[in-house]
Amino acid sequence: LSATAAALRGLGVDFVVAGTESGVLLADALSAALGTPGNGMSVPTARRDKYAMAQAVAAAGLATADSLVTGSLPELREWARRRGEWPVVLKPRASAGTDQVHFCHDEQQVATAFAAIVAATDHYGTRNTTVLAQRYLRGEEYFVNTVSRDGAHHVVEVWRYHKALISGTVPMYDYEEPVPADDPGVRRVAAYALAVLDALEIRNGSAHTEVMLTAEGPVLV
Repeated sequence: LSATAAALRGLGVDFVVAGTESGVLLADALSAALGTPGNGMSVPTARRDKYAMAQAVAAAGLATADSLVTGSLPELREWARRRGEWPVVLKPRASAGTDQVHFCHDEQQVATAFAAIVAATDHYGTRNTTVLAQRYLRGEEYFVNTVSRDGAHHVVEVWRYHKALISGTVPMYDYEEPVPADDPGVRRVAAYALAVLDALEIRNGSAHTEVMLTAEGPVLV
């Protein structure tokens, strides 16, 4: 890291921006080493690890989905059994898109999904050693695209996802549409998304935040 930072400093680099998800942690570390405009470094992993992300957001007093990270199937089964609310969502901790995202309606599906996730590598080539389990969120799903400079955030656009059920139980993204800025749901979702950016110490750069507008209010996806 120090050698790379020294080389970039010699080239007069003024900004370091991640080109894709797998570069987020390195970009932040290089920016901190160079002293260029970047993001907070108290918990940088919260910008990649979905469980650390949820913890940071919850610590800021924002709503999050009930979650568990574990490498133990018995612990996962006990968590699901104790919650007694189906389905539950299982996914890798730091992948992207719909990679190994499973909607489980009973303990057998939990076991099958757990085995599939820990046997796989994520989109970025990292082996999954643990599984993130979360409460299934019901509501309308949005994504909020933003740009930030020195901690000042600007909402570029808000879109709403529309999904269709496959085999009657599995939601699949069907299409998405932009939503007007004066839509009441958009105002709530956008305000929540900006608070999430602050909780994750995102101060410079772009962000794509997925939020479910539930009956209780916005919750980070």
